[in-house]
Amino acid sequence: MILNGLGGTAHSRQRAENSARLANATQPEYLATLVLKGTLGADKDRLLAQVRQAIATPEQAHLRPAWARGL
Repeated sequence: MILNGLGGTAHSRQRAENSARLANATQPEYLATLVLKGTLGADKDRLLAQVRQAIATPEQAHLRPAWARGL
């Protein structure tokens, strides 16, 4: 799995190039990316509220079903 946005905008190009280099070198059968939403420091309260709401009411959280997540 590749986490997009982990290094912020300052490191996005380096991260993309290194991720591509790793994927090409390892030739995985399956590769997934996950986009990080928000900036943890600035958006921490909002992000935590979203996670807590998803835990409390998963049917309203617009989550993918387990079969679609490859679990």
